[in-house]
Amino acid sequence: MNKINRFVIKIFWLYLIILLCTSCFGPDVEITRDYFSNGDWKKKGTWNTKMDQKNIAKLLIDSNIIADVYNQQFDFNKIKPLAYKIDTTFWYTLHTEGNLFIKTIYFDKEQENIFWYDAKNPLGPFKKTIGILELDSWYRINGLRDYWTFYVYVDKKGNTHLFKRESTGFGV
Repeated sequence: MNKINRFVIKIFWLYLIILLCTSCFGPDVEITRDYFSNGDWKKKGTWNTKMDQKNIAKLLIDSNIIADVYNQQFDFNKIKPLAYKIDTTFWYTLHTEGNLFIKTIYFDKEQENIFWYDAKNPLGPFKKTIGILELDSWYRINGLRDYWTFYVYVDKKGNTHLFKRESTGFGV
């Protein structure tokens, strides 16, 4: 193997290691019934990059397909995207006005320059709040971190169980 090929292979492995490390140690994402936040958003310049790609949708999932989320063996990634669909009565996209550098977005509290619009009707009226997330329900949230889609189960006690899946670019 010549020196150029060895160099290219070393660069490839270095790139792969950096990619893996940055995806594992990225900013914390927190999702509760009341809000979502991303530790990276407090850094200037990170907030406005993909604002209208942040959306939340309630999911309709067949209860026979979903295993007990309290089971440590539960793996949301084994559930195929075709096993659930969006509940179009709760499907919103975030909209902001001006330059905002904010860490937390509340579902049930009005925040200055933060609005929600119905993802099915983006020309319709904006809402200042969408309300807290319902108990015993699943939600999909996109746009909190590049390359990841977050799935949240709010149990009957109001606790949230967070699962993430690498985004495919096809809305799953």
